[in-house]
Amino acid sequence: HFTHDPGDPASLSDNTIQSNGILIDRRRQLWVGTWNGLNRLDLSTAGDFASGSQAKFIRYLHDPANPNSLSDNRVIALFEDPDSTRQILWVGTHGGGLNRLLLIDGTSGEVKITHYSENDGLPDDVIYGILGDETGNLWLSSNYGISKFNRATRTFSNYDERDGLAMTRFFWGAAHRSRINGEIFFGGREGFVGFDPRDLGGERYIPPIYLTDFQIFNESMPVKQPGSPLTRAIGSSEEIVLTHNQNVFSFEFAVLDYAIPEKNQYTYRMEGFDNGWIFSGRRNFATYTNLNPGSYVFRVKGSNNDGIWSAHAAEVSLHILPPFWKTWWFLLLTGTVLVGAVVMIVTAYVRQLLAVERLRTRLAADLHDDIGSSLTEIAILSEVIAYQLREERRELKKNIQRISRTARELVDRMSDIVWLVNPKRDSLYDLILRLKDNYAEMLTGTDISFRSENLKSLEKVSLSMEHRQHLYLIFKEGINNAITHSGGSEILLNARVQGRRLEMELRD
Repeated sequence: HFTHDPGDPASLSDNTIQSNGILIDRRRQLWVGTWNGLNRLDLSTAGDFASGSQAKFIRYLHDPANPNSLSDNRVIALFEDPDSTRQILWVGTHGGGLNRLLLIDGTSGEVKITHYSENDGLPDDVIYGILGDETGNLWLSSNYGISKFNRATRTFSNYDERDGLAMTRFFWGAAHRSRINGEIFFGGREGFVGFDPRDLGGERYIPPIYLTDFQIFNESMPVKQPGSPLTRAIGSSEEIVLTHNQNVFSFEFAVLDYAIPEKNQYTYRMEGFDNGWIFSGRRNFATYTNLNPGSYVFRVKGSNNDGIWSAHAAEVSLHILPPFWKTWWFLLLTGTVLVGAVVMIVTAYVRQLLAVERLRTRLAADLHDDIGSSLTEIAILSEVIAYQLREERRELKKNIQRISRTARELVDRMSDIVWLVNPKRDSLYDLILRLKDNYAEMLTGTDISFRSENLKSLEKVSLSMEHRQHLYLIFKEGINNAITHSGGSEILLNARVQGRRLEMELRD
């Protein structure tokens, strides 16, 4: 016998086994469905396992994180696919619908599993029995009637009391197909039903599908009315153009088959948005919200009570306009304005640099002329000294003193120019401090004092290079005159700013 051993992963996954949960397929694979997964044993390689000790089962369990696993662990029905070229097993579960298991590699246990549920057209996700007919269709019993699964089209046709079934609630293990005439029998809590699958071919009427209504914010849109995008009835419209703020809209649709209209089913897709077809069952409307601007195509198909789907989908093109700030002309205009602004800023910056460069060039020219004349004077005096070495010594001393004075003045002027072009010394505070420092040594040993008031308040008053040069030269000359000619005992230099006006005062 075979039992579950918690310590042996090669044993049965569970000891609870339903009556329809055991099957030996044409390749001598033993399949055992339990209340905790599906098990497979290769009988061709198992050898002598009379005691069960040699049996090595491979388990197939439900894994929520793995879509290629069983949809539910409670396996209650098994059926081998009639296609002999491939090893396919159909698995009915208690709550997970129908599973198609394709065995790819018997040694490794590799499989490919496809799920079918109520979302795909099943009347119920509990599958009690699975049988096949002579045309290759599968017949499934459930809690809500019988379902025929077309293996070629992967579609379901469902039957219940409205189709003449005497009962719709069936039970596990109660399923049988006659080998004599192919009739199918399903048993339930109230007896059993039997039928010939050939008599349930269903009507072959292929139902058309139509769009019946178009709504924006749950309000039906009239034709050719203000605020409505419809220029003709939705059923005959080929294109709908929406603005960006018409972003909640719905389509309603209907299958023109009224035999059992409550069993009509639908599937739809918004191409450009949905990844695939969306099965809506009996719900005959689709709502979309906040689609991005762009072009889409809405398509919908429908089926009648026998599961016959419409041959062609009803469709309409949808074009959602972008807001004006996302249109190409607005983006182009914005880009042009931004580029223009950048060009203007760069141009202004370049002009400022050129102005500063011209100022520096002019200052350099002034410096060149000033220093040039001083150097010329020094050169002439040097020649005179050379001549006077042969004449009088008194005149020699006098000219040497002139050379010394001129050289000192030249050094001072060079220092002034270097200070003027230094951008870190551009405040009014630095200007006054420079003037005070220049004359501190000259006034040492004299009775003249030099002071300024509230210097710290002038640290944030910036001056351009040109203004610093002019003010420096003006007040330097004024201070020289005060020292030389005033005869006073104090020199006072103050400055104050009133609005955009600068006032400077020199008193002695």
